[in-house]
Amino acid sequence: MTASARTLVTFPGKLGDLIYTLPAVMSLARQNNSPITYLTSTYCQAAQPLLEKQSYIDTCLIDYDYRLEHTHYGCQPYTMSEPAGFDQVYHLGFRSDLTGSHILRQPLIATFFQILKAVYDVTLPAYDGAPYLAVDGAEPDDVILFQGHGHTLMDLMDNDSRERLFRFWQELFRTMDYKVLAVSGPGETGFYDRFDLPVHCPADMLETARMIKSARLFIGVQSAAAALADGLKTPRLIFSWFGNAMPTGPHGLTFSLDADPAEVADAIKQRYLA
Repeated sequence: MTASARTLVTFPGKLGDLIYTLPAVMSLARQNNSPITYLTSTYCQAAQPLLEKQSYIDTCLIDYDYRLEHTHYGCQPYTMSEPAGFDQVYHLGFRSDLTGSHILRQPLIATFFQILKAVYDVTLPAYDGAPYLAVDGAEPDDVILFQGHGHTLMDLMDNDSRERLFRFWQELFRTMDYKVLAVSGPGETGFYDRFDLPVHCPADMLETARMIKSARLFIGVQSAAAALADGLKTPRLIFSWFGNAMPTGPHGLTFSLDADPAEVADAIKQRYLA
């Protein structure tokens, strides 16, 4: 492929999954010596300003005609429209025949390298744990950001597990000497009432990413915001529920429902807040 070849990558969603496609997209752009055009659905339109800030993405297009049939394996159907004028098109949406039985058995980031190899015979260097997101205008802020709601997580957790997690958060925040700010989508602000924390609703994922980049620490569940923290390599503590979305690279800690909040708080203080 020549340096002037135009490449389109499509991915309909979900938002967190979209962020985890970016190491493969970044590697593909480097191999082709040309930035990528990224096509997603209105489901992920909030990511458009962030994607267009990345040096390996030329522009982000929104497919307004995409019709979601169901959210099993991300967003289905996995294929999207193919605008004219591209030399190569790669559909990175989840294919059940490739990811159905394996999606929770490997890091989610690796899934998209696997799709490129299995479907398009494109071999890329394995992801090395480096940052795959960059944002400007991120001034340091001595604050801990908290994002405790994830739609997929809340759908899958039973009530007892949710209550255990809520109690963990409450106990953990009682030990924090730093300001804790909750970051929420507009539809989930009520989730944070029981924590008695200030809540901010960013306008889009670029604003969320800037806040996470500025923060002393990000604490949250496996969600789109956690994916941003992973891409930026912000110090992060992530509740481990899905086996395929663990923190990659440096500065990542995880905990399970069985964790002792006091022990986790001590680990945070020693590693990130000293």
